[in-house]
Amino acid sequence: MVWVLAPLLIRLNGLAVIAVFLVLAGLWHGGLLRYEGALIYPKDIRAILNNAPFYMAGLYFAPAVIAHLADRRRARLVLAGAGTVFAGLVLGAAMMPATDEILGKAARFVGVAFGAALAAEIARMGPLSRAFRAIGSRSLEIFLGHQLFIAGAGLMIVALGWPGVATGIVLTPTIALFAVAGSILLKDAISAARMDFIYAPPRSLAHRPTRPSERSPARPQVRAAQG
Repeated sequence: MVWVLAPLLIRLNGLAVIAVFLVLAGLWHGGLLRYEGALIYPKDIRAILNNAPFYMAGLYFAPAVIAHLADRRRARLVLAGAGTVFAGLVLGAAMMPATDEILGKAARFVGVAFGAALAAEIARMGPLSRAFRAIGSRSLEIFLGHQLFIAGAGLMIVALGWPGVATGIVLTPTIALFAVAGSILLKDAISAARMDFIYAPPRSLAHRPTRPSERSPARPQVRAAQG
């Protein structure tokens, strides 16, 4: 299914793709769309439908969002507004459990807006900006590898009997650093073994944005002929 849909979706309009996933998520959460097979766990389908709109929004609209947040006043306005709305949605979901699904979905969207504005502010902070830029340049291997290291750290914590709120406050950032560093080292080891193809998507699924110079190479000649 993924191999059939993905090449079609990446050729559609960005808003149309996001709308498709939002409709599918609505049908799933409303009980109108179900999968009872053993091939995929329902929780995994739910996770895909919950996260796909954000990935698609980043794929199609990241340059426009970055350009909008380049203005410091806009970035701070989005940061303050999204932070306030996010806190309100989380509080509302806690006080009204019946609305948890709807408010939770809205909170995810607002949370992404808050994160984008926060990233724009961090980008102006010198040393901190350089650290995050280094992480961002390795985002593919971190995304693909971090779960392996988080799962390994989780198993070790359980085996040592460390779970708990107090230890979690300290261990969470430690595990995050472990996952990031481990993912980067894993990628370097795979590259040294000349197995980089592991990190390369199949050609049919790769998103290849059109360069401005490739969109209409004949246009200057047409204008010259008309002039």
